[in-house]
Amino acid sequence: SGTRLVINIRGLHLDPAAWDDPLRFDPDRFIGPNDRHRFQYIPFLDGPKKCLGDHFAMMEMRLTIPTLLQRLRFEYIGEHPPQPVSGFTLSVDNGMPMRVHRL
Repeated sequence: SGTRLVINIRGLHLDPAAWDDPLRFDPDRFIGPNDRHRFQYIPFLDGPKKCLGDHFAMMEMRLTIPTLLQRLRFEYIGEHPPQPVSGFTLSVDNGMPMRVHRL
């Protein structure tokens, strides 16, 4: 009782013991049968502290991203590769300047 527990979610999501090549962007790793442990990937936490909007966020992502990618091309115009910054949410240092082109 009274003990605080902090879970390093970013560390969990980048753990080579849990993921093959964890730094590689590979959305295909989520296609097919789900043989992952329930808590191997927890973008919205779980249990009583689970995000109330997780289902909406996933639905929004599945609709919005394909629609944008069908209509637009995004070109990163930064001088250096984006550097991730961990905080309450994951962000990038100095933003991600982009040029957007209509297809």
